[in-house]
Amino acid sequence: MPEPMVALSLMQPWAWLCLRPDVTEPFARAVLVLKGEIKDVENRTWRTYHRGPLLIHASKRLDKHGYRWVQATFPQIPLPRMNDLQLGGIVGRVTVRECVRGHQSRWAAADQWNWVLVDQRPLSYLPMRGRRSVFPLEASEMAQLAAHHAPQLEVRP
Repeated sequence: MPEPMVALSLMQPWAWLCLRPDVTEPFARAVLVLKGEIKDVENRTWRTYHRGPLLIHASKRLDKHGYRWVQATFPQIPLPRMNDLQLGGIVGRVTVRECVRGHQSRWAAADQWNWVLVDQRPLSYLPMRGRRSVFPLEASEMAQLAAHHAPQLEVRP
């Protein structure tokens, strides 16, 4: 049995900003990363020792204040309408490269741990309940994930 994948729940629009599913062409995505228009840091009050693949789970809650802040601060980012953001499921995967304080990304909060994200990839929405912290998927969730995304994630049930 393969080791379970782990996930982290993020409120929207933060999950969308980490993944930018509106842009699929690799070169265009690389340009957005360089321009700081794909969120390359997740800020938390706590440190993680996890390195490697991490599924992104969009929580059931929407951060309306954060959504308005992004609209005002980054008007060039074409956020979807609030009602169009996916909630309550797996929406993508990233790789956690490191966890530091004081990262230079425009998305890094100075007073928090900055989880440095690379290889951000949107996935088609898979409804699933979220949990606190970094959480392992249960066997039934792994089977769902494998059936839904096996080629993209190299997961076997």
